[in-house]
Amino acid sequence: MKSPRNKIGFMALAVLFSLSNIANGKTKIPSNFSVLQNKECGFSLRYPKDAKLEIQEGCTLKITLPLIKGQEWIKEANITLEVSAAENGEATEKPMDDLGEPAGTLIAGGLEFEKSIDTDNGAGQQHTMVSYTAIGKHHQYHWVGVMTSTDPGTLGKPIKDWNPEKSAQKLFDGFVSGFRPLE
Repeated sequence: MKSPRNKIGFMALAVLFSLSNIANGKTKIPSNFSVLQNKECGFSLRYPKDAKLEIQEGCTLKITLPLIKGQEWIKEANITLEVSAAENGEATEKPMDDLGEPAGTLIAGGLEFEKSIDTDNGAGQQHTMVSYTAIGKHHQYHWVGVMTSTDPGTLGKPIKDWNPEKSAQKLFDGFVSGFRPLE
């Protein structure tokens, strides 16, 4: 019999696989996903229906992602998209601050996003931040994902094979992969 942690890990992997396949056009959008299209801000994205969307100032959108039941060590996961103007592939405004150390690139919607990652520990919690930036023909797209979790060092018994940085990157990479520019 599988342990509850193995079942949780399998469910998380299934969600990430679904996001990746949806983003690559390999599967239809599941019934538990919705599509948000904003022509003025120049993007389309797929997101879980039970996510909470909050439109902020201008072309800034904050999405609080639903948590997987049983993952009590993850307290919150949200990702914010900020869209600003670009002309001929050059940014005209400075995006939100880039965070952390370079962590490679991610191709989404035909754009190459530069990725960085940073962590901050305190008060028994760890904040893992993953940042993605790409410039299209008319828009600059900047994502910042924040996963707040229990600091692994404060857990009485470590969670086998759990790495907050890798978990955050997988979650947010899968989410950003559902993004498409409308240019």
